[in-house]
Amino acid sequence: MAHPDVAVLLEKASKDLRAVVALAIQDPMLTGIMAMHIQQFIEKVIKARILVEGRSYGFTHDLLELLGSIGDEDLVLQYGRHMAELNTYAVKIRYEGSDPPRERVVSLYASSTALAVELFPDLDVPALRFL
Repeated sequence: MAHPDVAVLLEKASKDLRAVVALAIQDPMLTGIMAMHIQQFIEKVIKARILVEGRSYGFTHDLLELLGSIGDEDLVLQYGRHMAELNTYAVKIRYEGSDPPRERVVSLYASSTALAVELFPDLDVPALRFL
């Protein structure tokens, strides 16, 4: 039987992703906020995967730590660089630093959604389009 929080985490992750898509259409200059929602999306997806595997995670938002706890080194090698970059958008970007360029948001979105689909193949991932 699946952990009851898996569905909750994936639903909340879906909302973060929909927020990114909506911002890209309605106010594409808000790239920092989009990056923060991408970080939140993939954090929830990784945590859901950890629960599916019958493990738990501590109180952390560190995507590299969370990804490493899945136990698949190939995923860490393939996605680690982008997860490390997304870590900066968890909190820091909201208070200091500059917003990422649109191209970085597109790249972070692509890598995060690709990882999410590897972890949950049936996950619905909308296309990201800027106006």
